[in-house]
Amino acid sequence: MKKTLKVIGRIIIVILTTVIWLVALLYFIISQMCHGPSKTASNLFATSILESGQMKFLANIFYSKAELEEIVKQNSMASLSGDTDASLIDVAVENKEDIVIEKVAGDNFEGTMMIINDPSRVFVGTTYPW
Repeated sequence: MKKTLKVIGRIIIVILTTVIWLVALLYFIISQMCHGPSKTASNLFATSILESGQMKFLANIFYSKAELEEIVKQNSMASLSGDTDASLIDVAVENKEDIVIEKVAGDNFEGTMMIINDPSRVFVGTTYPW
């Protein structure tokens, strides 16, 4: 009986030691990501964590409030001062029924939705430096 308890105790000690080492390693890796040599990786990690639903507490552990505000400020979108001129958008389609543009709105948003029947013909064009 004593021998069995001794074996179980050693197994528990090994498991606890392994868990402690894994937690310490994970903490070290995340800390290096946050404060390591790559500013881009740090900003990407912070932005991803802040956008996730359940892991926002990690940002508060590894970053100060001032650092988080600076990262959010750097990655926020600039607001447009004027309306977009929709007449400048040219949708070249052979069959006008392939694309339907509709206005959408909800309690806290409004926008324009484009319904495309054949999405394989769609590509995303960006302007420099985006």
